[in-house]
Amino acid sequence: MLHVPEVSQGLHNSILLGLAGALIVVICAVLVSQLTELTKLRSWRIVDGILKIPAAITHIIVAIGLIISVAGPPFSWGGIATILLVAYIILYFPQASFFASAAVQRIGLPLFEATKVNGAGPAKQLWRVTLPLMAPALIASWSPIFVLITGDITASVMLSSANTPVIGFMMLDQWSDGNFPQIAALGVLMTVTSTLVVLGALGVRNRFRLDR
Repeated sequence: MLHVPEVSQGLHNSILLGLAGALIVVICAVLVSQLTELTKLRSWRIVDGILKIPAAITHIIVAIGLIISVAGPPFSWGGIATILLVAYIILYFPQASFFASAAVQRIGLPLFEATKVNGAGPAKQLWRVTLPLMAPALIASWSPIFVLITGDITASVMLSSANTPVIGFMMLDQWSDGNFPQIAALGVLMTVTSTLVVLGALGVRNRFRLDR
């Protein structure tokens, strides 16, 4: 039987990890996509390909790899939120990378070359050109990644603990006990919460586009 404090803690952890994980993933995807699409260096294309490998393997493999590598000493991340956040970043970077690459390609190389001719360095180019033009697309890509992270079950079950519960972990725990009404309630709760967050993000995106 679930209790209100337990559900509240699980929901709180899931939302925080979803917000932080999606934001970090999108930022990393923007940086990598800009380097990959604009520099055309083979080394960055190789790095981009390596970072997209998790899209081709199961979440279980990634979770086991993290348990072996960082759950014990010297990191001792087992059962804490850090290992969950790292897992979400690894697992959902490929999705963000596809969105970011498409956004960079839509801006077009000539615009970046024009800013370079006018003396803009990489940092200024990113801050003054890339991010403002990509912002609507990035906000839109952040939303599904947030939903994927908060709804993740496989990696969450293997990496979370009773001290840092998340909704996916709690749902599978209730399923093993046969508490199907509790699972349905948690599912509805997560659906409503994710919908509100996504609608808020899309509202920000639409307002940003109007302001531009």
